[in-house]
Amino acid sequence: MQWLWINKKKNTDTKSNNFAAFILPEGSTIYGDIEALVPSNIEGVVEGNITSKATVIISGNALVKGDVICTDVLVYGKVCRNIYCNNKATVFNGGYVEGKIVAMITDLQENAVVKNTIFETDNSGKTDPLPDTTINAIVSLPKIIINERTWF
Repeated sequence: MQWLWINKKKNTDTKSNNFAAFILPEGSTIYGDIEALVPSNIEGVVEGNITSKATVIISGNALVKGDVICTDVLVYGKVCRNIYCNNKATVFNGGYVEGKIVAMITDLQENAVVKNTIFETDNSGKTDPLPDTTINAIVSLPKIIINERTWF
C-alpha cells in the first residue's frame, strides 16, 4: 500500500504556519478507515470511512466505498456511501454520490449526480444525533429535504 504524508513548515513567525496534507495517490487502495486532522486528497480507492476535521478532496479517478465525514468536501470522483459535512459539500461536473449528503451548504455543479437525498442543516446548535452516525461533526437535524436525483 502506498500513501504520502506531506508536512511543510512555511514560516517561523509567532503564529504557527504549518501546512500538512494527507494524499492517497492514484493506483493505491486503503482497506479500512482513514482519520485525519489535516486536509486530505484522495486520488486512489478507499474501502472504508474517511473522517477528517478539515477539507477532503475526492479526485476525478478516486473511489470511496464508505462514509465521508468532514468539515468541507469537494467531490470530483465517486462516493458510494453518505457524506456528512459540517460546512460545505460540493459535487463537481462528473462527480457522483450514491448516498445522502448532509451539509450546511450543498453546491451541485452541472452534470453532478446524487442518487439519494440532500439534507441541509442549520447552525442552531442542536445536538440531536443524525441517523446512522456517531460522529459529532453535524450538530443539527435536517431542515430541508430535496428529493432530486440529479443536478436538475
